[in-house]
Amino acid sequence: MDFQKIKYKDRKTELRWCVRNRETLDETTSELTSTQPPEPAFLLALQALKADVLKLLELPADYGDGMEVTSVSLSYGDDGRMGVVVTSLKSLEEANSPLVLNTPHLPELDIDDQNPCMPGPMQQRVRELVALAKRFAQGKRAQQDLFDTENEPVEAEKPELALV
Repeated sequence: MDFQKIKYKDRKTELRWCVRNRETLDETTSELTSTQPPEPAFLLALQALKADVLKLLELPADYGDGMEVTSVSLSYGDDGRMGVVVTSLKSLEEANSPLVLNTPHLPELDIDDQNPCMPGPMQQRVRELVALAKRFAQGKRAQQDLFDTENEPVEAEKPELALV
């Protein structure tokens, strides 16, 4: 499952992913849009990328006030290396709409060490977000597990009535 888009905006989670069959080279793309709230860890993982946005765009830390990370776009090279673009919105006092900030596309690592790549801590944060997005796609939500049958409440046994 290779995620292409992970987005949370206006209380809506949007996911797009692709499953590739390496033998047949077939691809299946799936999308999920839900208004059910994700796990709190999902939202925290998405917002944790704010530090990376500020660093990559060479902005001061206090510029993060009023900034919200809304999405991560992911791509994969022929060699399987992941690359990301992080999108955030910054509220502006003098405008009706926010400023949209996109990081440059950065691969997770550079083979020849001559091009910029994602810093190690950012790679870890992106991997955590991807893992949480996968959980969301599998039915994990803020307060319940949509597909969990192991932990369903067990009906109380009815007492047997003795016939006299």
